[in-house]
Amino acid sequence: METAVSVFLLSVIVSLLQYQTDAARKCNGMEKLCFLHIDEVTFPGTHNSYSGFNGHLYHWSGSHASSMHYRNQGWSITRQLDYGIRYFDIDTCWVKVKKDGKYWSTGAWACHGKAYAGRIRTILQQMDQWLRQPAHSNEVILIDFNRDVQKGSMNRRRIYEDILKDLKALWEPTRERLQAKELAISTKTNPFLIEAIETNQRIFVYMSEKLLDNASSKTPPWIQESEYAIKITWPQISRLDKRCSSIVSRTERWCKKFGGFGLLRLDIYMTSYFHSTWSAQRSCDRYMQSALKKCYVHRERHGATVNMVIADWVDRSKSPNSVIAAARAQNLINIKKYFGKRKVRSEEHTSELQSRQYLV
Repeated sequence: METAVSVFLLSVIVSLLQYQTDAARKCNGMEKLCFLHIDEVTFPGTHNSYSGFNGHLYHWSGSHASSMHYRNQGWSITRQLDYGIRYFDIDTCWVKVKKDGKYWSTGAWACHGKAYAGRIRTILQQMDQWLRQPAHSNEVILIDFNRDVQKGSMNRRRIYEDILKDLKALWEPTRERLQAKELAISTKTNPFLIEAIETNQRIFVYMSEKLLDNASSKTPPWIQESEYAIKITWPQISRLDKRCSSIVSRTERWCKKFGGFGLLRLDIYMTSYFHSTWSAQRSCDRYMQSALKKCYVHRERHGATVNMVIADWVDRSKSPNSVIAAARAQNLINIKKYFGKRKVRSEEHTSELQSRQYLV
């Protein structure tokens, strides 16, 4: 009898310790986010995340591209991650040189118009090194190779193949990698954050149909089509506008149009002939909270939330008008709305990923 009681007490103590451990765990910086699905979370992000990650951008001639118009960020990818950025917006192009040099090398690059920022491989390597650090083992990120892609089917095929090669080398969710719980791309589209973290499938990859449609082979199921999965509210404010005041009404129209479909990205930035990108962002920052609140009203009617908030020059923004502060405020609302409400994995935004794992 005494033995039975001892075993019972021991099991209770173990359970309590386990509960305290789980309760103390934070996912992307907040405890209760662990029990929210990807589509119930708001991720702070950067517009043209790569545009400045390697310092200056360059034209093909080798001259510096004007930071006033081509540069959108002041930090490396590593520094953005340190700051709290978890969604990365990347434009792509193809570079071919006769011989690789100190700056130029053949491969898929991140480009802003006619300005070249650096190799996609370098961006992914910075992410990989950061995510593998023990202190960052509870962090989940989203990578979006978006619709801004260099023209030409052959260029797009080369871009796709080069990026795919690097993704496979770093994080392909092979049978061996998954069994060993090595860092990998998620094989599910919409797990709980805690599920992504416990399986170490902490990376979600989205890619434009412009790249996928030019692939020479079948696209792996762990790459999601960006245009289908993510709806963007790019405000298309006139370059002649001197202020950013119209961003609230313009983004609200997109939020209303998209309703509850897909993940929704709130774009808080503009391009202006009158301002540098950093000055234009300073004008937009003041409208970040109001744009987010108005957008959420339309999403909430459909049981959805705003999933990404992105901006330029996040290193110059200050709370409460920063993507970090805005995302945190929205996540507190998300927790109230979703925490403990959905006991089974969501079937929304389904794909073949959710019915089977990608194993090779």
